[in-house]
Amino acid sequence: MSLPIRYSPVKMRVRDESIPAVEGAQSVFKKKVYDSYIIDARRAGRGRPREATLAEAMKTGKSIARDIAQNGQKVMTLPPEECRIYLAAKKALAPFGIAVDEGARQLGEILKALDGESFHTVHQAYKASGQKLKLGATTREIYQDYLTEQEVVRGNGEYDIRDVERWVGGFVEVHTGEIIPITTDQIDIWLKGLGGKARSKNNARDHVIAFFNFAQQKDHLPKSHDHAAVGTTPFKDARKKITTEEEARDSIEKVEPERCTV
Repeated sequence: MSLPIRYSPVKMRVRDESIPAVEGAQSVFKKKVYDSYIIDARRAGRGRPREATLAEAMKTGKSIARDIAQNGQKVMTLPPEECRIYLAAKKALAPFGIAVDEGARQLGEILKALDGESFHTVHQAYKASGQKLKLGATTREIYQDYLTEQEVVRGNGEYDIRDVERWVGGFVEVHTGEIIPITTDQIDIWLKGLGGKARSKNNARDHVIAFFNFAQQKDHLPKSHDHAAVGTTPFKDARKKITTEEEARDSIEKVEPERCTV
């Protein structure tokens, strides 16, 4: 069985970040178009799943077609009340280009992440903070702005930039996604894997903290609480283990001040 796939871009109004926000003035919005492909499986009772790329749509379409071939087409007749609920949900999600099943899945993920907290309570707290987060920014995007800040705005020298590229650039190569979900544990694991002595690891830690400070200042991270890098653990070199009396005497002689007799 073959399923038709068609290109169906999603158009949304988003705030124009190129125009600085002015207190008391209305925000300026622009239209943004996102690629989207629909797999039409309505005849088989599977709705119209949507994917961001043609490759993903083809993969999903093949999966649905294979499932239909194995299990047959599913036709379900809903009671009037459930039909009304389905149509209302479909209408509510239509402006966002999201199918009902996908909308339900996303809502389930949000409620799970809230861990019992009311969505409206969290939203009110966010609005009360007066901060408008720039959501969706990746570490690579922020890193490019950070390099510009170091080179052009602050005029840092060659060696300073080299350290930024070594430590922050190295971190970004490992954590390439959005910055908000990165946890303290993930940063600690990366730092521990660097090898070398404590001084070198602490230098890397300081650079990552400075990078996260920059992201927070530029509204990529909430300012209402500490970011993940702040909670990372400083490093200390392990002390030499003393196993003999001779080593014990040597260590005492090194710390005891010299005595002089008169």
